[in-house]
Amino acid sequence: MKKEQRTAMSKKKIIEAAIREFGKNGYKGASVNSICNTGIPKGLLYHNFKNRDELYIACVKECYDALLVCLKGSDSEYSLQAYMSARWGFFEAFPMKANIIFETMLHCPQHLYKEIEGAKSPFNQFNHDYFNVLLHRLDLREDISAEEAMKHFSLIQLMFNAYFESLDIKEGNLSSVAGMRENFLAKTIDLILYGIAERKNK
Repeated sequence: MKKEQRTAMSKKKIIEAAIREFGKNGYKGASVNSICNTGIPKGLLYHNFKNRDELYIACVKECYDALLVCLKGSDSEYSLQAYMSARWGFFEAFPMKANIIFETMLHCPQHLYKEIEGAKSPFNQFNHDYFNVLLHRLDLREDISAEEAMKHFSLIQLMFNAYFESLDIKEGNLSSVAGMRENFLAKTIDLILYGIAERKNK
């Protein structure tokens, strides 16, 4: 086996163990010693990742990349229902990865914000492109262009994320808040696309 293959396999094994640890205990509660207790030599871990933060970012990227693969499998339908169903199906199938994703959405370690946003960027771009396709399949009002609608969507997305990031999330309460966020997300996107009031003909 080539050195590159051995290195890739070692990293994969370390990341899998780290996802279980970070997913169970969160960024603050996770322990490198606990990760190494799964049979990973500490020297091997630090040979592949210079510190705990770099390992966490690698886990975040792995989780978002896996979610993205799942969502791309639903893009043949291009419907809000298909998107949310695939998203929630992933979270139910991979709870440790879901916990890491929700932590970065709701309780992001602030000193790693820039690195986490970089790891999330393909996922964010997919969401942007997906919503854009949904918009172009609708009969928009004459006074609203798709470009204007995308600007409003981006603004509402920022406010939506800021609201949930501002919540005082108690330890152990992340999953319930995450569930509430997902429900609100589905409803918010639905309202953006289809509005809140029926127009009456005058």
